[in-house]
Amino acid sequence: MKALLLLAIGLTALLKAAKLPISQTRPAARSQARPKAKTTNYGAKADSLNGIPGHHFGESRSNFPELEARGYNDPEGYVSYSLRPNQEATGWFGKNAEQVSPTYWFYQDKFAALSTTARNEARRLLADEATYLFGPGQAKGVDFGQATYQWSGQRVLVELTDGHNETKLSISSKLIQVQLAANKLARQKAESAARAAKFKADNAPLDH
Repeated sequence: MKALLLLAIGLTALLKAAKLPISQTRPAARSQARPKAKTTNYGAKADSLNGIPGHHFGESRSNFPELEARGYNDPEGYVSYSLRPNQEATGWFGKNAEQVSPTYWFYQDKFAALSTTARNEARRLLADEATYLFGPGQAKGVDFGQATYQWSGQRVLVELTDGHNETKLSISSKLIQVQLAANKLARQKAESAARAAKFKADNAPLDH
């Protein structure tokens, strides 16, 4: 007992000599990192498909013999095609063309997008196919009575809107959109350079 008392007195003296306070509190608990919220990659299946069943984006128009030009060109450079009358087509959208009215879009003769519209009882048919192909969509809200869902990947953007007794589905290639934007920018730069050159020539001093 006497030895323990002497040991305690000796430890206290050493602590005082070193000017270290005797702490009576427990060490602070280590903070635990919160688990990161799990995010859903809504566009994973769209990127994997990279087009529609039977065709992928960037595919040549020559691989679509069942299509004919609709005579409508988008201002951005897209050209629209639809199925020929009484033409049997492969793939879900071709086989259900009467219900979902598919329009095939090409840019520089490369498959770039598909847009469809379904009405009445065919609305559920189109919505179910979108979920089957791409999984549950990301709700983007309701605007003017239309609910919008998206599947946005690295290469593909899918958007479905439902309301006013019709459902619309569009599937488009982001890579071709980037190419289109680059071509548009290059064209604008060339036109600007041509205007600048013309202005310089028109305002050049006359030689005497």
